[in-house]
Amino acid sequence: MTYLKEKETSHLLEAVAYLADLSEKGSFKAWRTTLEERERLKTIFSLLLEYFTHIVTKEKSLLHRRDVQQGLQALMYLVGEIVQKEGAGAAPGEKLADKMLDVKEYKDLNEFYKAKVAPHLATDLAGEEWEVSAEEDFSTLNTKGLENLATVRADTDYELFLIRSPEGRPLFTKALLHSLKLIGAIEEVFETKEEEGTVFRKVLVLQDKDCHLNAKAILQEITPYLDIYYQATLKSKATDGLSLLNKTIMALMMANNPRNLMGSALGKSCFSYYKDFDFYLRRVLISPEYRQALKLPTNKITPFLHAFLSICDVCCQGLWMGHFHAKEFAMWLKNFALKKELENKGISERLFLEDEEIRRALLLHPNQPLLHGVSVFRRKLALSGFDSLEMGNFPSQLYTLAGEDLHLSVLRIPSPTRQENVSQATISVEFQAFLEGLQKGQVERHHLLFNLQDTTSWKEHARAAAIENLSKEAPFDKSLIVVTLPRSGDFYTQRGEYENLHQAHDFLNTFHNQLLSGKSSGYFFSSTNPKEWTDQIEGLLREVHTHFFDKKDMLSHQERVDFIELFYLFFSLKLIGFYRPDSCSFTCKDGIDQGMGMAAELFVLLKLTQNGKLKEEDHTFLLGLLYTYSMELRGRSILKPVLQRVQGALARLEGAKNDLSRFLPATFLKGEISFSG
Repeated sequence: MTYLKEKETSHLLEAVAYLADLSEKGSFKAWRTTLEERERLKTIFSLLLEYFTHIVTKEKSLLHRRDVQQGLQALMYLVGEIVQKEGAGAAPGEKLADKMLDVKEYKDLNEFYKAKVAPHLATDLAGEEWEVSAEEDFSTLNTKGLENLATVRADTDYELFLIRSPEGRPLFTKALLHSLKLIGAIEEVFETKEEEGTVFRKVLVLQDKDCHLNAKAILQEITPYLDIYYQATLKSKATDGLSLLNKTIMALMMANNPRNLMGSALGKSCFSYYKDFDFYLRRVLISPEYRQALKLPTNKITPFLHAFLSICDVCCQGLWMGHFHAKEFAMWLKNFALKKELENKGISERLFLEDEEIRRALLLHPNQPLLHGVSVFRRKLALSGFDSLEMGNFPSQLYTLAGEDLHLSVLRIPSPTRQENVSQATISVEFQAFLEGLQKGQVERHHLLFNLQDTTSWKEHARAAAIENLSKEAPFDKSLIVVTLPRSGDFYTQRGEYENLHQAHDFLNTFHNQLLSGKSSGYFFSSTNPKEWTDQIEGLLREVHTHFFDKKDMLSHQERVDFIELFYLFFSLKLIGFYRPDSCSFTCKDGIDQGMGMAAELFVLLKLTQNGKLKEEDHTFLLGLLYTYSMELRGRSILKPVLQRVQGALARLEGAKNDLSRFLPATFLKGEISFSG
């Protein structure tokens, strides 16, 4: 791993990604005829020559390391693959001028490599073992999957690395696997000095701190039960269930230990121990001892079993209501990217300008999604199943709204499912236990889950359907209410057949029919028939049209997508007011983009209704809502199309001529919003 400055490393990785993109193409005639592209290749070859020279002259000892040798060999293999393939699509007899094989920059690079680098490389270098390609069927995909590096870099469908097609095949191509393997080998030699750290290290430190605080809170809650539990276990026969719960508690204690915080830990971090906590907890919840204890009548529950079940219950509740460090993250974000003073700008305009700065700063780190793809294979997770909790994507409590007769916790819950096949998904046992825990106590509690995944999408159908079906199954139907508001598809984006739906009357009728047609359009209401909401839906459509669009006869594309966004927001509020849940979540695949977008819109609406504007601390929290988890979990900004929808809705809310309180249930107007972190 060469000790380069982070900016230099980023440029090299960007160059490597560009070369890998070219190597995936069967013909390079298109780029060969573009002067700009040819000049970029020359620049890359010169950059690589500088890099090789740096190693040979200043860090020659690294040439003895096998991982560095493999990376350098892979890098030149990639370069050679491109120059050798050039012109593969040329017509018979076509003469190729200025082939890249003949340009000075390539010749200089190739000659230096052969003379100064290759002699130091072992002759038996083998590629990194990823244990995927040998036995898998990589025949042509029946559905669109991950086909090239561009699809990986977009970072919208990374779960397809982890699940299989209905036929049991991978949903990524062998060519893509080859490209990622090259990038993985090359990336090994581009790491920065450990003491310099990376731009994302602080984000990981905050994630680690959250896990530490979560563990501390859960331990405090289970402490009253520990004495009874441990006294009884000393007298009881050892069983798998008890052994697993002991390991669960020990993992919590280790995550709670401040010596294991990232930066001071010599071994595993609090985050790693917290993952162990969930690993063991999951196995406790499927153990015979736990399942049998749940079935016992109250008069058969001994003090020991009560302690056993109470510890499991507290752990599950704590897992789904973890700590959220929005303020601390936002302060880091300001130091990282936000240099301008924008406090006098409106919410939407300020968010637009801040997002531009954030994306500009991230241009120095363009390959994080690619490196995440490499990590999937290095950690042997490919085709192992998509499960947010197993990946360390832990839920959290974002903010609360509390009043005299209202207490609502807004949670961030990624899809609570496990999926090994694109056509099948199951509900995580931790989420089932969380819902069962809501039924305990003198007063039953309820969770309203706004499912933002689309049952009409081949990629999301299985997860969305599993969540919807859970709300109809006993005993979960007592504590779970599911409403599906899909945030994808042609109607939501107003594309395809809805592209020219400019007449307001036609748009409103179509929207109304979509909502009432239910599952055929992707919408779902678990506890009521959508037709029972006919009057409310018609009234809300009219109100949005009147108060935000002045009853215009014609609506542009932007106005229609803003309309849909506002309707989703206000309809969510009506449902919250109707069901009066104790908690709610805007649940998408991973709780990073769509879900956080809606949670941010609700937060801003509530603050505007209460105060007429956002205070500076409110705007700081808004940044935390929008950017924390995309940066923390994926190393990127929130997806641009999602943010644009949020900005459009916020601009309409800011510019509203009428009192926004008319759209809120009466109980909301008396509540106070609180948030931590």
